[in-house]
Amino acid sequence: MIRRHAAAARWALLAAVWIWAGAGCGPKTASGVADKFMDLYFIEFDQERLLPLTTGLAKGKIQAELRLVHQIRNDLGHAAAASKSDMRYRRISGEVTARDAQFSYAVTIRGASNRIVSLALHHNDGAWRVGNFTIDEGETPAGK
Repeated sequence: MIRRHAAAARWALLAAVWIWAGAGCGPKTASGVADKFMDLYFIEFDQERLLPLTTGLAKGKIQAELRLVHQIRNDLGHAAAASKSDMRYRRISGEVTARDAQFSYAVTIRGASNRIVSLALHHNDGAWRVGNFTIDEGETPAGK
């Protein structure tokens, strides 16, 4: 009986360590956070998983989008979550300082006009977060 409790305690400890280690596995660099934002927003359409990567205006925009699509996602269920877009993106510029970063991406959407996405990131409390983003129609500037 004691061995069974000891084994259960070891497994519980191992599980706790695994969960704790996994919680810190998100992107750590400004470019990593920016790329993850693009993946979740444009490729996976997963604003809920995007929220922890945002702050300020960006967080408010994502929360507003979630409110708008809530009923659609409830109606479509897993079909909406499983759908993937036919989009591609590539970083066309980036500038990082100790506290702020700016990245621009060209987004190619099959069958639609292309977009230019600008991300503004801030480094606070030991982590990079997207503080604002804009999405504009347009082609990649010449030479990019």
